[in-house]
Parts: sequence; structure tokens; C-alpha cells
Amino acid sequence: EAFSKSVGLYLQKGFQKGVPSLFQSVKFLYATPEKIQLIDSLLNTYLNNLNQYGTFDVSSGMISLIDVKN
Repeated sequence: EAFSKSVGLYLQKGFQKGVPSLFQSVKFLYATPEKIQLIDSLLNTYLNNLNQYGTFDVSSGMISLIDVKN
């Protein structure tokens, strides 16, 4: 849970700032299948939430609206 929250916040901040090297900074986490699955799940959740609600995390009360263009 703590790992998921930490990685999630790090990824969200990186996406919001448009950090081009975001993958490079988390690439080392792809060494274990559990972490790969967790990151994949986070990213899919973010994508779905952004498309539906315009925010990364609907449940946290942190509404950070992003203009999603299809």
C-alpha cells in the first residue's frame, strides 16, 4: 500500500509536469513482476480516470483536472 501510494504520487507529479524522462527514473522498478503489475494497474487506472473524469484519482478527493484531448 505505501509503495503503491508513493509510486502513484511520483508518477502523477511527473505526468503533470511533463517530465520526458519519467520512465527512465522508474525503470529499475520493472525488475520484479509484482511491481510491474502494480505500476501497470496504476497507469491503466489513471488512463481510465483521465478519459472519464479528467483527473488521475477520483476517490482521493484530489481533483487535478487535466485537459484530455482525443
